[in-house]
Amino acid sequence: DVSESEESISSSRSCRNERSLQEKLEIISGEGLLPTVKVFLDWLRTNTDLIIMCAQSSQSLWNRLSVLLNLLPSAGDLQDSGLFLSSEVKSVLSGCELPDLNTCLLLPEDVALRNLPPLKNAHRRFNFEQDRPVLTEVEESVVRICCIRSFGHFITRLQGSILQYNSEVGIFISIAQSEQDGLLQQAQAQFRMAAEEARRNRLMRDMAQLRLQLEVSQLEGSLQQPKAQCVMSPYLVPDTQALCQHLSPIRQLAASGRFIVIIPRTVIDGLDFLKKENAGARDSIRYLEAEFKKGNR
Repeated sequence: DVSESEESISSSRSCRNERSLQEKLEIISGEGLLPTVKVFLDWLRTNTDLIIMCAQSSQSLWNRLSVLLNLLPSAGDLQDSGLFLSSEVKSVLSGCELPDLNTCLLLPEDVALRNLPPLKNAHRRFNFEQDRPVLTEVEESVVRICCIRSFGHFITRLQGSILQYNSEVGIFISIAQSEQDGLLQQAQAQFRMAAEEARRNRLMRDMAQLRLQLEVSQLEGSLQQPKAQCVMSPYLVPDTQALCQHLSPIRQLAASGRFIVIIPRTVIDGLDFLKKENAGARDSIRYLEAEFKKGNR
């Protein structure tokens, strides 16, 4: 009947939302950056004078922070997702959208940085002697998201007009941007900024890969031999005796760019053993040290 159909549609939609949010949380957890952001914001929360003093000169930081806050799921999204969360995490979730998040849940980064002086005030609320509940990676990510979003609301209350939160649209915006653009236009600008940064990172990765391919191509070209000499190996592996007695031709072959000279560690040890009595060994060591300083490996 109609009621069963509606219930089925609602259940299907809930499953899709849960799966989508689960995937989003897994991606966020996989990035590995949330613990660092959370620790940084914990420190900033206890240094409000610094935030206010640098509010205008650090506008780029607040713009990027607003982008991150708008990408993270809200407390409502997390509560409606159907995810299985422990009672401790649910209690933290209830204060996610409040400026003062009252949580004593210890995360791995809190334990790791327990005795760090700059975080002394931020860690006053923790009881490090008490056994902490075992949380899944997803639950840890949810707690971090709550801390970060709570900081977003905290910073909207500070003097200096740093961030605003529009409850109707449900987004954080930086004041400097809101003076120029409407809320929707600014939200679009923030997501464009994130997309542009991702594009720039991909471009840099592609350029590095092309440069590596060019270097490999140049190396292969420099190692190409005439047909009469094509049977020669491009690798030269001289032993200790060869370096002591024939250093000059070895240097010429290395300087020609046609060969890759490989010096085994046993050869270096042999030169070191002979350096007191053998002038050729000393010359070889000086030559190798000079090459290593040039960056040759």
